Amino acid sequence: MGDDLGLKSLVSKLEKGIRLIYILRQRYDILCANPPYLSLSHLSKPIAERLERYSEIAKGDLYALFFVCFENLTKENGLWCVVAQHNWMFLSSFLDFRKHILRENSILKCSHLGSGAFESIGGEVVGSSMIVAQRTPLSKSQGIYHRLVYYEKYSEKQKMANTPPKHNTYTFPQSRFAEIPGSPMIYWWPEEFRQAYLKAPKLGSTGNIKQGLATGNNDRITKRWYEVVFKNISLINQKNLNVINLECLWFPYIKGALGNRWFESLNTIVFYQQNGKSLKFSEQARYGRGSTEYFKQGLAFSYIGTSGFLCRLRKYKSIFDVSGSSIFCDNPEKMQVILSSNLSGYVSQSLNPTVNNQVGDIENLPVLDYLSDYTTYLNRAETLYDQLFASTESCIEYTYQHLSPEKFEIEEARIRDEIDKELLQNFSQKTINAIYQEIGESVFNFPHWDGQVESIPKHFAKSFQEEKSILSLSRKYRLHPDSLLKIQEKQNLVHEGQRKDRAFKHLSWAIGVLLGRFDAQTGGLLDLAQKRRQEQNIIKDPKAPQGHDHGLLYLSALDDYEGLNRDKTSNVGTACLNTLKSILQYKWGTEKCSELWDEIYHALVLDCRTDWAPAQRSKKTLNNWIRTSAFDMHASLYQKRPIYFPLISSKKNFFIWINIHQWTDGSLNNILANYLKPDIKLMESRIRRLREERQTIEDSRQLNTIEKEIASLDKLLDELKTFTEKINQLATKGPLPTIQEIESPYMIDLDDGVMVNSAALWELVWPLWKDPQKWWKSLSTPKGKKTLIGRIWPCGIGLSAS
Repeated sequence: MGDDLGLKSLVSKLEKGIRLIYILRQRYDILCANPPYLSLSHLSKPIAERLERYSEIAKGDLYALFFVCFENLTKENGLWCVVAQHNWMFLSSFLDFRKHILRENSILKCSHLGSGAFESIGGEVVGSSMIVAQRTPLSKSQGIYHRLVYYEKYSEKQKMANTPPKHNTYTFPQSRFAEIPGSPMIYWWPEEFRQAYLKAPKLGSTGNIKQGLATGNNDRITKRWYEVVFKNISLINQKNLNVINLECLWFPYIKGALGNRWFESLNTIVFYQQNGKSLKFSEQARYGRGSTEYFKQGLAFSYIGTSGFLCRLRKYKSIFDVSGSSIFCDNPEKMQVILSSNLSGYVSQSLNPTVNNQVGDIENLPVLDYLSDYTTYLNRAETLYDQLFASTESCIEYTYQHLSPEKFEIEEARIRDEIDKELLQNFSQKTINAIYQEIGESVFNFPHWDGQVESIPKHFAKSFQEEKSILSLSRKYRLHPDSLLKIQEKQNLVHEGQRKDRAFKHLSWAIGVLLGRFDAQTGGLLDLAQKRRQEQNIIKDPKAPQGHDHGLLYLSALDDYEGLNRDKTSNVGTACLNTLKSILQYKWGTEKCSELWDEIYHALVLDCRTDWAPAQRSKKTLNNWIRTSAFDMHASLYQKRPIYFPLISSKKNFFIWINIHQWTDGSLNNILANYLKPDIKLMESRIRRLREERQTIEDSRQLNTIEKEIASLDKLLDELKTFTEKINQLATKGPLPTIQEIESPYMIDLDDGVMVNSAALWELVWPLWKDPQKWWKSLSTPKGKKTLIGRIWPCGIGLSAS
């Protein structure tokens, strides 16, 4: 009867439960564990709240709760040993927890593993440590710490963990962790440097850290500078004393920029007309955060990064975003130089070796003001970055220059290396050696190549192609980086990706001149051409190539088609390619232009391949490559906000590339009247003549040839007619009536930005560009319509996208 009621099973479970309670009530001499790593924010709210109630100090991660359990389960003077993430040793979010662990326990040993400690967990995501702690209050004894963070491979860490090198082993009393604000467990600093840090003024006391504006709707309020009308942007150099004109529509806007340092050029802009009046009344925006510092010089930094602390000065008077929080101090230029040193990165990575910088860590950075003349370093960095901006098409300073990525990397590193060496002059050689062990030996101390071919490292060309960083290659071969540049030049080495980028750079510039974006004489923006001529004291060259009045080019499968008698317009077909070549010839001369044109063909059209058979090569043309592949590179160059819209037919046989800054209300009708409809007439006429000719031919082979040509033209004609109908729909009525509320011809408003302006064109660009379709669906929702200026949905809320 008892069995039928399940009592036997119940008794068995109770017995197991009682045994578990008895076991858990015990305390142990030694306890070892590898607790699970899981942020409590990833758990359901009820479970997270229940776990947090278990301990007030062990918040944030599941493994911290296990630490507390281990303490409770360990006898007094017993040992508990764990493998865990190392972030509890440093982050301010673990401060109370860390203080508790250090107060109630003695750390006897710690193997600080860093990332790569587990074969199953790759990358920089997880940094680990192993500790052996004694369940006894803080003692005066010194813990032993093995620092194995330098070794990247699992096998190397495993070997060093078994026999830690003497120079990676430290003894340190844990009572001294509290000397540094936030009590980070920094055990490896040389004592001399530790004392210098403690005596130095901190960034938090010499400057103010301000959080910037949160717009609440970045897609609507912010744009890339090249999306809008240039004259509507307030562009005042930070060195200029001119007062800000608050009647401008757009202002430079500093956002987070992972990996950037030294200088911030114009990238993002924010709608801030009338001193940000619209933002003041926005429900989503947090206006005025740090607004007293808007337009002042300061050091923008990012909270997220993997290379220590990076900051940068503004080139233009700017507003700053919450993700581009900034430091303001009496001499920001000098502070920029000090904080750009590898030594500052060394301190930053010590205070917080994770990927997330925290305000407290930044405020605790030391101001090591040991430089005799900071302006020398600053001027060199500014010159270098001016060259970088002048060679980057998406920068406003672009003037069609070229700066080798390797040369930029070396020169930027050289400046910081020299700053380090001047700062470190104040320390003993022993301290200097210990710091270089952490930040890496200076590559500029490596020997130079002797110039002999036989001295070139074996397999150098292969390593050069595989290694992205010239400095990493320098460390691999222990050769001075300047010598590597000489070897690179000797062997004429170029990364395949760089080769393509460089070839496209020349083609893209020529296209930009043709489409009315760039000035052929000065190389940069047409909007700034006259200003640059005045600065250079030159007059306008009447022989310089000019952009086409329509601001577009038209390429198609008909361009090499015989028998159509198409007009040879400078922006159409083969004539268009000749125009692009003549633009490059104006800049470089005949011989150099010929070299560049060949390189454009081999690097882009042939994809750097040399294995194509002649028959295969003959099918690959620049015309076809531009139609099918150029847009992807253009979109990437402009950070997915392309300024040349690709109107293209379904099978990519008809392609119009139009500069949005040359787009007018009549552009679509112009495309129909001057480009598409004439081709339709030519094709219809050609097909009609072929059909008439077919009636008179008796030879089967000739007849077969004509039949094939007619079939081919018929397909192209159908494709072109469909393409034309879609453009005509937009030109006369706008997007399909099932989507918009009223019929209205499509018109572009540059201040709406690329996302909004391209969304209604999604059917015309879809074969090459998928984003506008997604944007159209998003903007077609009631919430999305609030971002538009009533051109498509004047009622604000209407029909959703079909």
